[in-house]
Amino acid sequence: PTAAAAPTAAAAPTAAAAPTAVSAAARGFRGGMVLGCDRSKSRLAQVGKLAERLGLGSRVALAALDATHAAEKLAAGGYPTQWDRIVLDPPCSSLGQRPRLSWATVTTSELEGCAEYQRRLMSAAVGLLKPGGVMVYSTCTLSPDENEGLIAYALREHPELSLEPPEDPALVLGDPGWRGCGLSAAECELVQRFDPSSARGEGSIGFFLARLRKAQAAA
Repeated sequence: PTAAAAPTAAAAPTAAAAPTAVSAAARGFRGGMVLGCDRSKSRLAQVGKLAERLGLGSRVALAALDATHAAEKLAAGGYPTQWDRIVLDPPCSSLGQRPRLSWATVTTSELEGCAEYQRRLMSAAVGLLKPGGVMVYSTCTLSPDENEGLIAYALREHPELSLEPPEDPALVLGDPGWRGCGLSAAECELVQRFDPSSARGEGSIGFFLARLRKAQAAA
């Protein structure tokens, strides 16, 4: 998936992606609108079926588009181009998924290609996020270039972004990010890495989460 949308308590639109993200967003907010975006129409059809099965069909809209051009595509489709919440769940190398839990299953060029596309998606998503809005970035890979390195890029290129911990401390379930991959020690404590080789990640697939907030516009 590229990006997707979730609603807000104030009934203003938001953005999110992937079947579980869209369904969780629709169940987690009162009012508002959830928009799921993906290049794949077949994947969007799966999202639509899941939403209907969960009784959320009326809460979820779906748009087939490449989210690197999301603003213009959403405007052309009559959708809002500013969102309160965004879940960016981009295509990745899937090195956290079994049976791909091996660096031997992916080439250097594939890793570089994933990270480059993720940077484009991140920049597009930042443009869609309202000042004061929150974005959650997630992958199912162990690759630091797609995780800590990507967040370091986002903070460097978009200084209006800052990392923040989950609202509920009980949701800090993973390990800190890897040091030496672009983030400071303090920033590593604000992201979550789930690694099957660690004590905390035993029995889990490998994945990564980061929560980012966009600063309010200056008065």
